[in-house]
Amino acid sequence: MVVFENLIGGIYRLKVPFEDIYTAVFLLCTENGSILIDSATTKEDVENYIIPALRRLGKKPTLALCTHSHGDHAGGMPYVLSHFEGVKAYAASEKLINERSFIGVKDGDELLPGVIAIALPGHSPDSIAIYDSESKTLITGDCVQLGGVGRYGTGIWCGSEYYKSLEKILEGEAENLIASHEYYPLGSLAMGRKALEEYISESRKIALYIGELARVHGAEEAAKIYNESEPKRPPISHRSAKALM
Repeated sequence: MVVFENLIGGIYRLKVPFEDIYTAVFLLCTENGSILIDSATTKEDVENYIIPALRRLGKKPTLALCTHSHGDHAGGMPYVLSHFEGVKAYAASEKLINERSFIGVKDGDELLPGVIAIALPGHSPDSIAIYDSESKTLITGDCVQLGGVGRYGTGIWCGSEYYKSLEKILEGEAENLIASHEYYPLGSLAMGRKALEEYISESRKIALYIGELARVHGAEEAAKIYNESEPKRPPISHRSAKALM
């Protein structure tokens, strides 16, 4: 039985199966309302996992947000919304805003008192995290990649934006970090400021290594070298290598 697990404060996580890994759906509960963060991939995910888990928890969202437009985070949202009349969905994605009538959200917007949207592009142009000031926890979605997960190695759209986002996290007040997947090699949780700093440092180190390989060998050869050097590590694409050059 898949259930929401309480991680810290009012933050709950549901691990929804996705290929041979999982994608996380979060519920952040406050005294002023609850926000559902991400929605898994399909209608079946919503019907078989998200809605039953919310019922078991005895809670329902008052608003929703997608951390970015990739299918394993935004695909289920129309089906989630069909279960909750009046709940609005927010995103920083122009695609979701234009095609699905999501409400636009930008860096610094307060979605609920003490719950703040933090723009962290790099993995994608529309990547956004949620900061819970009560627990000083940053829910990052896919914003921080480490070495990737499963068959998806470090996935970067723009290296320069990614590095800026990593630095932005360090400059913020977050003491805990929760990601949407079990990223290689540190997993999904960095609880405590020291662990958070290590998580960001390791993410930067991996990205810099890929970028250096790409500058020396070219993107396609760099991806080949990286993937063959440690076959058990999530493989990168030449596009990610090029983005980090």
